[in-house]
Amino acid sequence: MSQVLGESGYTRVRNLGEGTFGVVYLATRKEDGREVAIKRTLPLEKHRGLHFSIIREVKFLQDLHSNCIVELIEVFLTGDSMHMVLEYCPFDLKDLIYDKKIFLQVHHIKSCLRMILEGVSYCHGNFVLHRDLKPANILIAPNGQLRLADFGAAKSHSSPRSMTTEVVTRAYRAPELLFGATLYAGGVDVWAVGCIFAELVLRNPLFPGISEIDQLARIFNVLGTPSERSWPAAQQLPSYIQFDLREPLILESIFRQSDVGIFGVELLSRMLTLDPQKRITAQEALKHPYLEGSAPPPCSPDQIPTPTAKS
Repeated sequence: MSQVLGESGYTRVRNLGEGTFGVVYLATRKEDGREVAIKRTLPLEKHRGLHFSIIREVKFLQDLHSNCIVELIEVFLTGDSMHMVLEYCPFDLKDLIYDKKIFLQVHHIKSCLRMILEGVSYCHGNFVLHRDLKPANILIAPNGQLRLADFGAAKSHSSPRSMTTEVVTRAYRAPELLFGATLYAGGVDVWAVGCIFAELVLRNPLFPGISEIDQLARIFNVLGTPSERSWPAAQQLPSYIQFDLREPLILESIFRQSDVGIFGVELLSRMLTLDPQKRITAQEALKHPYLEGSAPPPCSPDQIPTPTAKS
């Protein structure tokens, strides 16, 4: 990070949004006019201090330095609030997906998927699980580059240890988490990226469950119920329940109206493999023929359409 300027180094412009732990506002840096997004936490609670997710986000953003990760410019305190100064990205992937004026072509989708996977592969290579990947947490920089953001749920996984299952927004939550797994790895992020990939193609969530049971039912209605062949360890998970037998659908039938192609469907099926032990890794996915070798190739980030408004 650069030299800390503090509150006096910025001019507040307008609010961008509010969340559980504070407010985000647009500001300009006085020394050079750079636009930034400042995330201000709610006042610190006496005897409790900052919420652990805020500390976690600062730690990981200070440690992770990649073109695929949102930049943390500086952190400063004012009174009883903490401020995180982040690079300003005017849109996120949700804005792009649900902009009805935009037609996402194959090379646009491939470029988006590749950048997301590059970010996830970088995190996993540094033993970090993001654990909350979804379109709203993938920002779009002015040059079209995608940046992974919101690391409040991220976790180091350099050694096996028990972790909470209460991570990842439901529509992007892997089946092992829905069955209560506490020992898991990068497969939970890859599953989420698979769901995002499908959403880029369909322009709707693939598994829009309204509860954890409904989420599992929607997954199994498409991918089939776990079996000794498809996921032998499923029955050993803490919250496992038996579902009515379902055979997997042919994924091509779901994407018949799209241009995802044979390689795209094959990559998606490997990302959305029920058994996390058999699921493709982010690094392997980057080498898949869908992204390497098949036409059309991914376009450069600056060729991806710009959303017209916030969704």
